[in-house]
This record gives sequence, C-alpha cells and structure tokens, in this order.
Amino acid sequence: MVGNQLEFESKLLEVLTPEYLEPLIKFLKVIKRLDELGILDSLNDLLNNEVVEDLVKKTY
Repeated sequence: MVGNQLEFESKLLEVLTPEYLEPLIKFLKVIKRLDELGILDSLNDLLNNEVVEDLVKKTY
C-alpha cells in the first residue's frame, strides 16, 4: 500500500509543474461549473450501465 501511495505521489508531482498547472486549474474550474449546473449528474445518469446497454442493443 505504501508503494502505491509513493507511485501516486510521484505521478502527481509530474503533472504539478508550471507547464501543467494553469491548464489543470482551468479544467478543474470547468468541471466545477458543470457540476454546479447539474450537467455532470446528467452525464453520469446517461452513462449509467443500463442506459449504455440499451443503446448498444438498439444499435445492433
């Protein structure tokens, strides 16, 4: 478990560089806004396994 945490921290440090930080902050702000608008809930419901299975069945 400690090894997994160290691997996670290492990967996190890779993306927390100035090169990635500004786009990451923008992305998180977009995600937050989508959540506030309820769009994430709608997408989550749409991607529900039952809905996806029904869409696949109707396609074939």
